[in-house]
Amino acid sequence: MYSDDAMAPDEYVVDESYEREGNNHLLEFGTFGPNPELTADSERALAEIAAAINKNARHLDRRQFEMAITWLKNWKLSYDPTRREGSHGEFYAILEGIRNSAEQRELQRKAAWKLIFGVVFGALMLLSLVINAVMTYSVKDVSLGWKLLGAVVAIALFWFSDDFLKNAQILAKEQDRRFGLESLRCARTVMEVNMAGAFAYIPGTSAGEPNFDEKYATQQMANAREALSDALYCDPDGHLARWRY
Repeated sequence: MYSDDAMAPDEYVVDESYEREGNNHLLEFGTFGPNPELTADSERALAEIAAAINKNARHLDRRQFEMAITWLKNWKLSYDPTRREGSHGEFYAILEGIRNSAEQRELQRKAAWKLIFGVVFGALMLLSLVINAVMTYSVKDVSLGWKLLGAVVAIALFWFSDDFLKNAQILAKEQDRRFGLESLRCARTVMEVNMAGAFAYIPGTSAGEPNFDEKYATQQMANAREALSDALYCDPDGHLARWRY
């Protein structure tokens, strides 16, 4: 009876990872109505929807399927009880918490010390070059050995300075990368994703740019959202494949 359906009745479950032990099915075997043993309001509501889909979906054509999915998408896009409309101040507080976290402060501290050492060794290198120049042009009978020693010291100081400055730059980039990723992880709405900087790479979306066009910027962000949604949904390599058993 159900061989031609997209889903079998036992595939409507509360937890698709199948990690839930017992009472995971939304439909009652035999009647295929809502499972009467479910107690949580959200699970009973989900069971009602599952029963309606299992009973009626086979009678819908493609256009009607798309319409039903659009209704559900509107709920998904517009409703999130954890994020109230206009709660941007709350997300700013979240961003501030990430920016001032122990991990961020530790990376800042390490980058600052690398920068300080890089500057100090750079200053010592300049000082050694000045001393070498003075010894070469102002002091008579400076042996070749001293000149070579001065050159070696200057090169060593330059190497240390360059290494510390490069590491400071790497740490600063790592700090920025982790801040960005953590901010995106905490974002739950398009506005919050935008505040986290996800669309900053798209030309023309920054309000501070010359000739900024809000309509164009919004369209570019919408295109990026659709592309990202498609990319996350499409998984031909099975990277996020669900292991049910």
